[in-house]
Amino acid sequence: MLDAMWMASKAWNNVTEKTIENCFKKCRFERQYQEGEERVEEDCVAVDTPPSGDDKLLNDEANFDDDLGICGELSDADIIASVSKDTDEDAGEDNVDCEVDAPDPEPTLRDARCAVITLRRFLQKKL
Repeated sequence: MLDAMWMASKAWNNVTEKTIENCFKKCRFERQYQEGEERVEEDCVAVDTPPSGDDKLLNDEANFDDDLGICGELSDADIIASVSKDTDEDAGEDNVDCEVDAPDPEPTLRDARCAVITLRRFLQKKL
């Protein structure tokens, strides 16, 4: 889920003004005109309102996922077990020995990227 948020943020930051402008043009949103600018009116197409039977169909389509469960409920025992598991894992990390016997090979760009991703996940989990 967090990776999806990071990807969405990165994608949004890479969107240019021109791309957004083109999207608005494609959706046929009108531009706001300044004073003195000419505005050419386009022909409007009249749209009939749907018959009363179609309203029910539209409401069914719009509300199809109202009863969908989006999260589970945790009991007190589940919460306590989760917290206990996290503290047990943290206690085991303190006993890790870092001994350097032989020089490590030079890390590659791929290794560096993997390390950054791992660090980001670790820090975000702890915050």
